[in-house]
Amino acid sequence: LFVGEFASQRIRKITPRGYISTFAGSGRSGLLDGYGPFTKFDCPVAMTADREGNLFVCDKFNNAIRKITPGAEVTTVAGGRQQGMEDGPLEAASFDGPRGIALDPRDGSLYVSDFRSRTIRKIVFGDRRAEQLEAAIQRYKKEEAAKEIRSQQAGPGNPTEASSLDANRTGKAHHTKSADPTRTMLPEVLKKLEENCLAERMPPGYLPDYLS
Repeated sequence: LFVGEFASQRIRKITPRGYISTFAGSGRSGLLDGYGPFTKFDCPVAMTADREGNLFVCDKFNNAIRKITPGAEVTTVAGGRQQGMEDGPLEAASFDGPRGIALDPRDGSLYVSDFRSRTIRKIVFGDRRAEQLEAAIQRYKKEEAAKEIRSQQAGPGNPTEASSLDANRTGKAHHTKSADPTRTMLPEVLKKLEENCLAERMPPGYLPDYLS
């Protein structure tokens, strides 16, 4: 079990037998990458882990997302000191008070609650871009709509991968409609994100309508 101590600027580790140790952080506030206790954080408020055992930490006052490997190596994934909400490559993206984080196990993407900028950000490691979740979903919906149009144009005799054909009682074929992409795309990510946002709920209007 790993615990973020935001007041003492450390990441603590608790073993199954109850032994507690400092996994990362020197106890002094700052932004310093490195190993174990020779690193610095400034209010590590939330974290998540991937299948390889890497921890991803919301370093709130550093406006950064930090990564801690199983060997306690700490690096800055995105953001750092400068406040903002710039999208783009990880080295250019900026955050403003990140305080909630969740990992999508399907592709390893990270979803970050960027508190003061009132946005949900998405970090995609495949193309090293950090982007807002709303834009990602809108792009996904457009792709699904385009697939649906292609399937309708193809007709029953030439089905596409975006549709399936069922035979009804009259012997005719029809296209089976796909589920709403906004409901199937993020099954548990937003739930996990809400749990990570501590006890403080964001007021109405912070999330797009289709995510509420």
